[in-house]
Amino acid sequence: MQNDGIKKALAFVTSAYGSYSGCRQYTEDIIRARDEAGVDIDIAKVRVFYNHPLFIKANAENVEQGLNQFDQADRSQVAIAFSAHSIPQAMSESCAYAKQLAETCALIAETTHHPTYKLVYQSRSGPAAQSWLEPDIRDHLRTLQSQGVSKVLVHPVGFLSDHIEIIYDLDTEAQALASLLGITLVRSKTVGSNKHFGKMMVDLIEERIKSDMGLEVDRPALGSGPSPDVCSTECCAYTPPRPTSAAK
Repeated sequence: MQNDGIKKALAFVTSAYGSYSGCRQYTEDIIRARDEAGVDIDIAKVRVFYNHPLFIKANAENVEQGLNQFDQADRSQVAIAFSAHSIPQAMSESCAYAKQLAETCALIAETTHHPTYKLVYQSRSGPAAQSWLEPDIRDHLRTLQSQGVSKVLVHPVGFLSDHIEIIYDLDTEAQALASLLGITLVRSKTVGSNKHFGKMMVDLIEERIKSDMGLEVDRPALGSGPSPDVCSTECCAYTPPRPTSAAK
């Protein structure tokens, strides 16, 4: 890029929400890579888009497609589980990750006119003694079964593509547990290939380019409004714990 004369670039981070691992760490890695390469390129990050109208529209469309796999007469009986990647509780306390997820879920539920939903988490890792965001999708399925719920739509709202964490955690583990519990589980698609998501990407890039040129821009957002282009220095601050050496 430097050899081609590039002085400025935009980074589109494929995470809709703000957190250390989903936002700030990307910026830190970009700075580190730029410094290690010894280049002088200003690389700016496009704002998070958890409540962008087109992001909500893409999610709502995929949720509707998932609900359509149930009999029309049963749709009102379907419980929706919005699934996102769990993060350590300590990380969550320094960012708006859980709050933004909750807003996204509420906006999708409002758009689809389906009020029965729950935000759940998956893919947690790390030592068992460390607190992570809950409930886990599998624990939630057990709770639903105890409440007499037999039909569940799982929508991976925290992810943008159907990668291995979706395939294993939801399509394999959660599906197997649902079968044991007598629950019919449908997993809807992530939004990465939805046309509304693609248009949102283009719009966000054009928005930022025009903003940096000093032009007046529309910053579409629902709910709590648009996130800033540049986060504060303390935003999503978190120091990951270092593993302790094993006792001899």
